[in-house]
Amino acid sequence: MWIFASDIMDDTTKSNPVIKDWRNVREEWTTYFLKVEDAVGNVQVDSVKIIRSVFWVHPIYKLPKTIYRGDSVCFFGDIYFINDSLPLKYSLSPSYGLTDTTDIYSWAKPDSSVTYYLQAVNSLGCISEKIPYWEIEVIDTTTNIFRSISFENTNLQFFPNPATNQITISNPSNIQIKRIEIIDFSGRIIKKWEAQDLVGNKLNFGNLLPGIYLLNTETASGIKTEKLIIQ
Repeated sequence: MWIFASDIMDDTTKSNPVIKDWRNVREEWTTYFLKVEDAVGNVQVDSVKIIRSVFWVHPIYKLPKTIYRGDSVCFFGDIYFINDSLPLKYSLSPSYGLTDTTDIYSWAKPDSSVTYYLQAVNSLGCISEKIPYWEIEVIDTTTNIFRSISFENTNLQFFPNPATNQITISNPSNIQIKRIEIIDFSGRIIKKWEAQDLVGNKLNFGNLLPGIYLLNTETASGIKTEKLIIQ
């Protein structure tokens, strides 16, 4: 079976042609010939052997991992590369906060929220695309986002915490609750209940992603903000 350069390249006369169709290239090593001719008719011929190498990447989807600034997290799980040209070498980016950019089970200690990307190189030198590997949300505990403004001790409590899809309100002093909000680490309001929405002592927040949120409660006595962990 003969495969010509024109079968796979967009232009065989260019110095840097683009491969247009790898399906015509066989899996085994294939020899390609290059002929160069100058303006006065001098000809030089050379050859190169290449092999098709394709990465199929199937990452395990990672939900965002929420940590406090100063904490560390260890990567875990497997990334599946369909590739026969072993061994693979890995590269993580960006590098800040990582103990080892070549270890897929590295420790990360970023100062701010970041998405780490993974890239692999096989034994033939072929490079995979960069894929999202781990997304880490960092909460800065030095800010005053966890606050309690003019809030009297009324024994207002929410449980369980950590929770899954709902929490119970304990309000023995029967304080007037004006509004309850669930806020993510970036300050975005995810769920909100106004006074007229608060029927009974249960708050059902549905299928929120696991992570750390803020539970912001506005009452007649002031504002109370506390950490809410959803598993």
